[in-house]
Amino acid sequence: MELFEIIPSNLFTVLTSKNRETYVSALLVLRQSFKQNMMLDKDVLVGQLTNSLQSNIFDLDASADEENIKETLSGASSYARFIVRKFQETGWIQTEFASNSRLKEYVTLPPYSLKMINLIYELINEESKVYDSYLYSVYSSLKSADEEYVDFRYTALLSVVDKLNEFEDVLKNLFHNLKRKHTNLSGLKTINQVLYDHFDQYQKTIISQIYLPFKTKDSISRFKGPILTILSKWMKDMENIDKMVGNAIVQNRYKTKDDAQWGILSMFNQIIDKLADLEELVELIDERNQAYVQASTEKMRYLLKKDKSIKGKLTKIIEKLASERENNVNDSINHV
Repeated sequence: MELFEIIPSNLFTVLTSKNRETYVSALLVLRQSFKQNMMLDKDVLVGQLTNSLQSNIFDLDASADEENIKETLSGASSYARFIVRKFQETGWIQTEFASNSRLKEYVTLPPYSLKMINLIYELINEESKVYDSYLYSVYSSLKSADEEYVDFRYTALLSVVDKLNEFEDVLKNLFHNLKRKHTNLSGLKTINQVLYDHFDQYQKTIISQIYLPFKTKDSISRFKGPILTILSKWMKDMENIDKMVGNAIVQNRYKTKDDAQWGILSMFNQIIDKLADLEELVELIDERNQAYVQASTEKMRYLLKKDKSIKGKLTKIIEKLASERENNVNDSINHV
């Protein structure tokens, strides 16, 4: 199936519009409203947009998106209704009337729209994301299925594959993010910018929230051994494999028992290989992290040596004060 067989062809026009900032803010309001209400009243949504966007809603230039606008936008409520109508025209929302009234209209979000809005939210709030304990989750799932919930071993195996793939995506994202941080470093012009980028951004959002957890308490070296021990035990137990094959067939994952057995054994090998791949990826991240820290340190040293840097200013202040003391002048102190 093609992309534009699923989504409207004009869906992205609100994101390329002159009013895109207002539309994005409105989409985030829509997301919050959707989370709070099972059935979202259209009039309630208009009111929430009016209250949430406040004076910013008047920044919207309706003529930029509609040449022959038929309605007069005179108040915040009319601007909010224009936004709702624009979202409906571009496919971000759909509307339906209440079953017992043609006057009450509800807003619904198509699945693709909700995914897009959540993606926008995640991109904007990227820095606030908290690291999930991926390796601990993998080990806990296997341990639980190994000791207590034996009938859920196949389900546990599926969840392990998904969790490790998710962890790999996080590490790859971090790897490329470190490259972006390294590249952006060249554009920083002052010592304050470098300090803010390194301590307020890099240390808090990358090192503390992501890098340190998987290097310490949730490290591969800590959980790899116990994970492999459980997997090895399961692989050698043919009775266990047969039960997992049966579960896979019941779930319609495979058509034949031979296919199911081959697929399950492949998953075991996939998990083992993935752990090795993740270890290599962590090593690459370590190298990139060290390179960024070194470049950041050198950048700070370079800026400190410039005359307009903090060190240069402090030197000039000290020289000025020393000169004034020799001449019994206190101009600098008097101007503080």
